[in-house]
Amino acid sequence: MFEHRLCQAVANHIFSLDQPFSCFDFIDQKFGSGQNAIHRCFSLARSFESQTLVFEELDPRGTGIILAENDELKIRHPEYKSKYLYRLSFWKKKFDSIEDLTIHDNELLVGYAIIKNDCILGHDAPHVFEAVFRKYSHKHNCVRKGQSFDVKVGNSIFSTQGALFAQQNGISKCCAHVALYTILCNNFPDKEPSFAQMTQIVNGLNKKSLDLNPYEIRKILDFYGLEYHDIYYPSPEEQECIGNKDDLLIPFNKLIYAGIESGAGALAGFMLSQGGGHIIPFWGHTFNKDTWVSDAELFYFKTGEIAYAPSENWTSSFIGHDDNFGPNLCVPKLYLTKKQVNYVVEIFRPGVKFSGAKAEVAAYQLFYSILQFTKRNPNINKWTSRAYLAFVSKRIVLRTVSLEKSEYLESLKNLKDWENNSENEKIIDFLAEYLPEYIWLTEFSLPQLFPANERKIGEIILDATQYLDSNNSQAVFFAARFPSNWYFSNEKPGTFLSIPSTLVSHTPNFC
Repeated sequence: MFEHRLCQAVANHIFSLDQPFSCFDFIDQKFGSGQNAIHRCFSLARSFESQTLVFEELDPRGTGIILAENDELKIRHPEYKSKYLYRLSFWKKKFDSIEDLTIHDNELLVGYAIIKNDCILGHDAPHVFEAVFRKYSHKHNCVRKGQSFDVKVGNSIFSTQGALFAQQNGISKCCAHVALYTILCNNFPDKEPSFAQMTQIVNGLNKKSLDLNPYEIRKILDFYGLEYHDIYYPSPEEQECIGNKDDLLIPFNKLIYAGIESGAGALAGFMLSQGGGHIIPFWGHTFNKDTWVSDAELFYFKTGEIAYAPSENWTSSFIGHDDNFGPNLCVPKLYLTKKQVNYVVEIFRPGVKFSGAKAEVAAYQLFYSILQFTKRNPNINKWTSRAYLAFVSKRIVLRTVSLEKSEYLESLKNLKDWENNSENEKIIDFLAEYLPEYIWLTEFSLPQLFPANERKIGEIILDATQYLDSNNSQAVFFAARFPSNWYFSNEKPGTFLSIPSTLVSHTPNFC
């Protein structure tokens, strides 16, 4: 497993990144001009103030999944050869010898990149086979789940955390292959997907085109066992042939955001002005607490059309990769338009059975039912009253994330409200026994509370291990926590079992 990351180098060279070292000169000399993705890797290293580059030469025949890819390339193109295979690692530490690196230097490893050369007649260019760089530490760059990746440098194995990036080579893999590779590696860090295996799944050696259509993307996701919700947005002419158009009403940004907040990621395919298409993966987003968009959306432009303020309104950009330009890029949320995007995939975390976008709608419906039930209580908590007023004015804020049981219980144990109260341990013990292994958690808050304080009034919990029947959201309802009360399902429609909560005011959002 992971031989391509852990193989021994044939030779290594160490370069100080201090002035007058020039990344441009180095890239031009080693790889030639026009290498946008490689330049991006060096730019990320510079942004982290890296001080040393370790440049390792690997056996160009490759090992593991690189060897499997080379064997596939030889079948496609008998004249194929690989001139070189390099592994680059960037360090926030000055050193002159590979022996100066120790296992204690993990935190000083900014990232690594494996650069592969594929050469056939008329085509001789390097590409980034894979790379992992740490995300910026800015608190408003939000990434739900960063994975750790092991890589060998010198004689030692180090670990760095981030979202894996890969680049197409244009002769055996396209943008969809590398976008899927990113999604699969970031969700299954202990498995080893390969490009050669993707080719077999879609019978790619017998295809005239490298491109993957939505059907083939689904086949690959199904093979690796990832659940997902995808939407193909056809042209106006094609829409006439579609029976159920409900999915087409879901904005593509909603699915991208849901995939990011689940921690599993998303894919977005779009049409190019010069013809053809492209697809890129997303795995994070930025958070702008001072955005004007959420208030303006409700007050100026769509009053009466939308029922609540989704937390994505405070998202300025999605964070993702574009294999043409490199890793860890911010794509403004409103830059891509519905006229351009023709395919989107929301990826579910392993164990989750239905979409976060649809979970939020179900939670909204349940939220309304619980509010109607709580109105009968003359001693209703003041924060619940405020939530009701926000709901009526269509200003309630909803944020939906998927969690494992253990993540939620750990969060609840540490949760304290504004008066510094903790939750009753008996409630936590009860939840530890009966909570589903995977849940959708929809937090509800106020526009004045959510962005500035990053706090919530309460939450709705749905069982994510069952399939959702959109006509019966009650079937996946597990519980709701409001200030002063928990609510659970009851046999009589419109009623709920109520248990007191010792959390009586707002609490921090789940991080």
